[in-house]
Amino acid sequence: MLIVWNFFMIFGILLAVGIGISVQMAEQRRSSMQAVLDGAVLAAADLDQLREPKSVVEDYMARAGMTDFLKSTNVESGINFRTVGAVAEAELKTFFMVTPETWGVVAAAEANETVENVEISLVLDISGSMRFGDRITPLRNAAKDFIDLVLMGDKVDGTTVSIVPYAGAVNPGALMFDELGGVRVHDDSSCIFLEDADFTHSGMPYQSTSQIPHFHKWDIDWNHMDWGWCPSEFMRIRPLQNDATYLKTFIDAMRLHDGTGTMFGMKYGLALLDPASRDELDVVEAAGEISDLGKNRPLNWDEPSTSKFIVLMTDGKITDQFQPKHVGFRDPDDDDEDNEDGDVDDIDGIDHDKLNAERETNRQGSIGGDKRVKARSQNLSNFYNVCNKAKANGVTVFTIAYEAPADAAEEMRNCASSTTHFYEVSQLEIEAAFSSIARQINKLRLTQ
Repeated sequence: MLIVWNFFMIFGILLAVGIGISVQMAEQRRSSMQAVLDGAVLAAADLDQLREPKSVVEDYMARAGMTDFLKSTNVESGINFRTVGAVAEAELKTFFMVTPETWGVVAAAEANETVENVEISLVLDISGSMRFGDRITPLRNAAKDFIDLVLMGDKVDGTTVSIVPYAGAVNPGALMFDELGGVRVHDDSSCIFLEDADFTHSGMPYQSTSQIPHFHKWDIDWNHMDWGWCPSEFMRIRPLQNDATYLKTFIDAMRLHDGTGTMFGMKYGLALLDPASRDELDVVEAAGEISDLGKNRPLNWDEPSTSKFIVLMTDGKITDQFQPKHVGFRDPDDDDEDNEDGDVDDIDGIDHDKLNAERETNRQGSIGGDKRVKARSQNLSNFYNVCNKAKANGVTVFTIAYEAPADAAEEMRNCASSTTHFYEVSQLEIEAAFSSIARQINKLRLTQ
């Protein structure tokens, strides 16, 4: 009897040990399969991934020696999204167990990347100081890499990018200038001088009509710059595009201009995300300057699966706003005598429009010059108004201070959605900053 009792005791101990070993080995196998599957579906679901998703999963499993365990891979994709799911199964022999002789171990994973309806305003500083140390070249490379990342693969089906170059002002383009009610006094460029009231709302400016004169204040460097506080027509806003080649070609050809009116750049950057701007953008769309995807944009603030971003970069602080002291014709002494001292041609008086278009206002001496029309303090206040409007409407604001002085960096830090959305960088870091922002916009979501 004792022998029988001991037999059952030993058998029970062996069975318990066998179950314990089997459970432990099963969990080890399950966890290792799960880890490989998670990495596999995450890589396969990435919309930057150019290989066929199923092949990516199979490759991951093969490299882990688990090819025989992969039972199924499911891929769903469409405009703006890709979902990849996979199931792996393994049979393990049990230890010291009569039945079952094997245990089935199952692992499953699913990853999804959804590039929602994404709208991005890329607001770039093209002020003259960008020529110092050739800062413009690293910026061009960084901005082009950014375009490649946010418009890569399937992302192009849901993402539009508007480029807003700014110097002393922003040129919305001749068509938009007219649509916004600008009163034209010259044909050299098309900047509207924005009044304070237009910084209190998020749409296109509609309370401003004055055209910024064609002038240049600081010394010009013709190797890098073109004339004008207001950028040229070529350097106008490029709205709602998803053609990466078009955008990168424009970035490569960017020319610098005079002044730093960051508040203007931020204003138009936000307006290009505001659904209220659709009517004003119709004229640009009709001229073929908006991509097909952009024709129904900007989307509503509360549109499902829609994200809006501003990426703002500067290398300098917001400055005062200046305009020429004189425009048109002026006879300094009204004596009706031709060829007075300081005349620029043989008529009685000074053609200031011609003078402003040929000589920097800082170099005009007593015959011309410029005047401050808005102080830096008010421009800064207007800038912060727009930053706050953007964040209140759910726009994520990334800012970059690029080899900028401390006060400019502080402006960018205050405007960003948070301190983690602010980057203070050198030439060696500018590409990494733009890439980091692009990857945050393209972030993945792993579900199980």
